[in-house]
Amino acid sequence: VWPSGLGCADPSGPHGESHLDEVSLHEYEAYDHVLVASEKRAEQLRGKCDVPVEVMLRFSDPSRFFPDRSLAYEKDVLFFGNSGPHCREAAKACIENDIDVSVYGTLWEGIIPESHIRGQSISQRELRRYYASAKIVLNGHSPSTRESGSVSNCVCDVGMARGFLLTDGRYGIDEVFPGGVATYADGEDRKAKCEYYLRHPDERARIAERLHHLVMEHHTLDHRIRQIEPLLCNGRLEQASSNDGGGVAWHASD
Repeated sequence: VWPSGLGCADPSGPHGESHLDEVSLHEYEAYDHVLVASEKRAEQLRGKCDVPVEVMLRFSDPSRFFPDRSLAYEKDVLFFGNSGPHCREAAKACIENDIDVSVYGTLWEGIIPESHIRGQSISQRELRRYYASAKIVLNGHSPSTRESGSVSNCVCDVGMARGFLLTDGRYGIDEVFPGGVATYADGEDRKAKCEYYLRHPDERARIAERLHHLVMEHHTLDHRIRQIEPLLCNGRLEQASSNDGGGVAWHASD
């Protein structure tokens, strides 16, 4: 949630980015304007809420993510995320198919061989280097994210770092990032795509450059600030910010 004014939901509470179904209509209507991260989710809410609902897509901050490649951070396949049902299947299946996946995250012990667990976290200062330097950044969306039609913030961050991303094919991703993301349909396709792109560095570079261009042109922090500013200048929201409620909510899933 991105709050403006008072009476806004706690972003550290249960309505985090992967818990859209836990946000009640009553809570949405406590705001003056709701921004969601996909057209599909917006369409679902517009017929149910009495407040305006608009799309605000995910984005990245170019002051934190930018091309910063280093051989010291190079991996064949990088997977960054804690062990969960959607994460576990993607990384584990690749490892079982003899793909060299370097996993960073928690709760992986006993699920994959320890030799593939390279760390429990990556600092924000270093994450861009991992994204820029990996031959393939492997990503998977949670079921709630796929159902809502939004894309992981990883897509924008990897793109800003000019990394190459391989992610699950899902609603809307090709429309938002045409030609900039390699996708897989299922486990067998994921294995085949990993093997293919590891053998084709020039194609990886071309797709990574395309994603970098799309994010820089359409999905930076400045782009989203320019989208929000008119809402904050709206007289109705200015009045709400001085009262005990209202504001702008942004919900996305990761």
